[in-house]
Amino acid sequence: MNEEKIFLSLEDILNINPQENKYALWGIEFNPFPRSGTSNINGDTNINFQLAPLNSTNQQEISRFIMDALSPNKLDKSDRFLTLTIVGDYGSGKTQLLLYTMAVLNKLGASQKFIKPYTIYIDNPGASVLEFLGNIISKVGEENLRKYIWNSLIEKIKIDSAIKDRLKPYSPDMNFLFDEEFKKEYDPYSDVNTTSYKKFLDVFIRNLKPGQKHKFDEVLSEIIMGILVDSSQTGDSTVARYFYDFISSDFGANKTWEALINGNLKQISGKESAVIKYIIKLIKKCTHSFHLLLILLQFYQIKSWNKTL
Repeated sequence: MNEEKIFLSLEDILNINPQENKYALWGIEFNPFPRSGTSNINGDTNINFQLAPLNSTNQQEISRFIMDALSPNKLDKSDRFLTLTIVGDYGSGKTQLLLYTMAVLNKLGASQKFIKPYTIYIDNPGASVLEFLGNIISKVGEENLRKYIWNSLIEKIKIDSAIKDRLKPYSPDMNFLFDEEFKKEYDPYSDVNTTSYKKFLDVFIRNLKPGQKHKFDEVLSEIIMGILVDSSQTGDSTVARYFYDFISSDFGANKTWEALINGNLKQISGKESAVIKYIIKLIKKCTHSFHLLLILLQFYQIKSWNKTL
């Protein structure tokens, strides 16, 4: 039997009429799964939200976890760290279940006024907790995290008269600025200059006399370390040093971004959970989010991580 060869020209393809949506039965407009058979980790929230677990027990467990995660611990309101472990054979749908969970949380954040979950998805946590830490920072965003740290620092500096006195030799003399608009521009603690850490630092840097830069960096370094090590911040000198190094290039010493995110800073080993908790504290404070959910794929090193996290 001879098979008839069909030739489609470009015009034929452009004139193809839309077919009836055969996926409407499942509440979607197209097949969300790529042809490789693996989950699309960059898929749209609306699509992943439609792909609810077929097993009602799994869906109930996801819902229970979300309820527990977003409800305060009555005995310890600062304890918001819960873990949900999803196990299964390769290809059994673990990734899609995680994506569904993230979609539910994103929908919740978009629809609720007071509950604002902050979700990130980490495709591969890495071979060590230090790499995992770097992945968290990368997902939150270097500039975002830098801004959150500075916001917390500036907030403390603004209300602490002793810190202001230490910085006074390097700030503009407001007694000579009679115009209110000029005062706003040159006052490092004005609303105009505290909305951005770059503006805040620039007010001091513009006012520095020749030879003052090194001393200013030294004083500011001591102030920042003093704030970060306080119990209201990290409460740990090693963790405080990590975040100090993270922002130090903004005003003085140069610490490479690669060193902070690729796990080369061995002195932080054993303190990773404290670093993660401080990041969560910053996100909660600066974004008014109630919870940070870290969604992981392919937890290769889980046995070696148990002692750390």
